[in-house]
Amino acid sequence: HCDHSHGITSASMELGELGEVDIEELEDQLGELPASVVRIKGIVRGVDGRDGRQAAGWYAVHRVGLRVSSEPVPVPAFTQGRLVALGTAVDPAMLAACVARATT
Repeated sequence: HCDHSHGITSASMELGELGEVDIEELEDQLGELPASVVRIKGIVRGVDGRDGRQAAGWYAVHRVGLRVSSEPVPVPAFTQGRLVALGTAVDPAMLAACVARATT
């Protein structure tokens, strides 16, 4: 958790050895965070069940302003997912709560 004179703070978390994240639910949870969160980036292991696909794999997750998106990415060199948030009021617990609600 870093605090700088420009008023923007950061928070990050590793997802550990959790179950797979429901990508659609994670997008919904990140989208419901307050506007004080201006940017989120991450790579998570999950399942995207939209359009009946149930596609399991690794996904890059992004939030810019209030817009959230995700896309499949190649398997990374690391084994734990990671999320980083920037904003005027962010903390790791905020990210952890979103991940917990989306973990299967």
